[in-house]
Amino acid sequence: MKPLRRSAVLLLGAALLGACASNGQKAGDGNQVDPTVLRGEWYVSVLDGGPAVPQTPNPISVVFEDEELSGVGKLRGFSGVNRFFGAYTATPTGTLEVGAVGSTRMAGPPDLQAFETSFLKWLGHSQRFSVDAEGVTIVTSDGAMRLVRP
Repeated sequence: MKPLRRSAVLLLGAALLGACASNGQKAGDGNQVDPTVLRGEWYVSVLDGGPAVPQTPNPISVVFEDEELSGVGKLRGFSGVNRFFGAYTATPTGTLEVGAVGSTRMAGPPDLQAFETSFLKWLGHSQRFSVDAEGVTIVTSDGAMRLVRP
């Protein structure tokens, strides 16, 4: 085979293999995921193995904001009674680390405050994430958290 033709065939083969191997959605099993898919607002739909997500006038939510030049992004949201804020780092291998999470300190119904305490603990224990057509799953040391778009 001529060198130019061989190079073209190899490049085409590599491109096709790359397109099949990486769907750009799930990480953790060798695939890569674009961490920017986290950006924007998400509603918390399930804490698998944790308390039921309460129905509140304002949905329980997490907003991932653009990463800074340092590679650390900001997050904020509503946790049932209070608003929260913090920082996160997400990698193409699906690792998700959430730094210390702060919040406002308003009082609320005991059941919502109990949920809020659990939820913020779970968020702080984030380890990895994956994305599919329906939303994001965040795996924590406490269980899995399911997020969906509003």
